[in-house]
Amino acid sequence: MWGMTVAGTIIGAVSSIFGIGGASLSVPFMTWCSLSVRQSIATSSAIGMSVAASATAGYMILGLDEPKLPPWSIGYVVLPAFLGVVVASVLAAPFGARLSHRLSEVTLRRIFALFVTVLGIRMLWVLL
Repeated sequence: MWGMTVAGTIIGAVSSIFGIGGASLSVPFMTWCSLSVRQSIATSSAIGMSVAASATAGYMILGLDEPKLPPWSIGYVVLPAFLGVVVASVLAAPFGARLSHRLSEVTLRRIFALFVTVLGIRMLWVLL
């Protein structure tokens, strides 16, 4: 139980710091814990809402006193961008669910490995 709590905290913190979805780290972790890729994706989708909501609330609260924010912002959250991400996510979710059921486990693993590799390169690029 404590191990999962620690893993969830680390995944949430790292995802929030780097501005990536929690699924990008949750799926590999759950797969490492012997869940199938499909189960990991489904579980990650289910917990994604709470991860995103808590990160969004945190950025809103942390940025409330920031004086130089763009219009239509609540803290560090720009509402038009937030709305765009929410709408795109809601529209894309059914497509992603159908796709994950049509592809083989091996193909899903390869696609996710490529995705995580691209994210890792992006993070390293930012540091340079």
